[in-house]
Amino acid sequence: MRVALALILIEGSLAFALEVAWTRYFGVVLGSSTYSFALVLAVFLSGIALGSAWLSRSDAALGRPLVFFGWTQLLGGLLVLGPLALYPRTPWLFVNLGAVFSDHPLAFFLYTACQLLVCALVMLPPTILLCMALPLLVKGLARDLRRLGSDTGRVYA
Repeated sequence: MRVALALILIEGSLAFALEVAWTRYFGVVLGSSTYSFALVLAVFLSGIALGSAWLSRSDAALGRPLVFFGWTQLLGGLLVLGPLALYPRTPWLFVNLGAVFSDHPLAFFLYTACQLLVCALVMLPPTILLCMALPLLVKGLARDLRRLGSDTGRVYA
């Protein structure tokens, strides 16, 4: 139990650090505006929701939730590292996208949709996996139905 709780503390801290890092990175790339912050936040929250929705549908199939937790964290970490090589090229992409859409009457909406797509491609896969941690640990550490509330509270605390 203590090892799992230490792991969730580390995972939660890293997930929060990733959200801050992505917000700062995309704030520089997309511009420091409410729109860029809202895009990053929307994608991050969507990842949490999609991961939880998938877990709720496949709850019965998860025989060993703590093992699955380990795999989700490992794969999520790899998905965070995957696009790192593309980060220096992202500003170039958005400068060229801005030039493509500059004459179009719906330029703002098209450009923002492209920004959302790039944020989703970079952030959504790892966020879906990394944000499955709390539900998986609750399922894996719950001892029995009578103690479910206290076990859940312990993991979330």
